[in-house]
Amino acid sequence: MNSIVGTPGTPSPSPAGTGLKLEGVRMSTLEGQVALVTGSSRGIGAAVAAELARRGAAVAVHGRDQAAASDVVAAIRHDAGHAIAVTGDVTNLDHLEAMRH
Repeated sequence: MNSIVGTPGTPSPSPAGTGLKLEGVRMSTLEGQVALVTGSSRGIGAAVAAELARRGAAVAVHGRDQAAASDVVAAIRHDAGHAIAVTGDVTNLDHLEAMRH
């Protein structure tokens, strides 16, 4: 089971050049896991997607703006992570099924 445990005073590197620091956060490895991060084409979502990739997950970067999602994917891949860009309405089952494939 993966868990998040805070360790005060232990800084983490900035995910994918976002400038954000996840101070005091430890997570077990995510190797072999896949993460769909909705709303990750910018901002906090992009930072979360980058951090999950840094920890070993293959990430599907989701957003309404294909170009912005592709930029996040490029940053993750630049940092040796695995990511793809997906778009679609997460309230539409057909769109969700399309994102899975």
